[in-house]
Amino acid sequence: MKLSIPGIAASVALIFAGSVYAQMAPPEAKTPAASSGGKMIEQEHKAAMERCKPLKGNAQDICKAEANGRKKVAQAEDKLAKKNTPENQRELEEAKAKAQYDVENQRCGEQKGESKDACQKQAKATRDRALAQAKSQAKSEKPGGPTSQAPKY
Repeated sequence: MKLSIPGIAASVALIFAGSVYAQMAPPEAKTPAASSGGKMIEQEHKAAMERCKPLKGNAQDICKAEANGRKKVAQAEDKLAKKNTPENQRELEEAKAKAQYDVENQRCGEQKGESKDACQKQAKATRDRALAQAKSQAKSEKPGGPTSQAPKY
């Protein structure tokens, strides 16, 4: 059997390509968080809540709000990773906005009087803007929306 250099090179390339293809896995199976989904999120949330226990007063409330926010965002990210839809994208953006609001609102608790009221109003305004933006993006991404219409001839 006579082997030529181009034939050997082609054989090596095919073998290499086959081994690379066999090692590839779907993106969601590559990360432990995605493969175990909710279990990993729950474990991380429980650990975060444990770190909040030694804190006292408003610092503990802020810590818990941050932990709960991270959990909700992680759940929304997990859902989006499983099925990338405009609805799931909107839910992720809403979860981020609500989590940020909860933390900011807890931080306002450290203040008193008018400064506390102003802080809470600012936190609500920021949340409302983010929620409105998430809803407007979801509307523009829906089938039949402005971005998906076919040109008329």
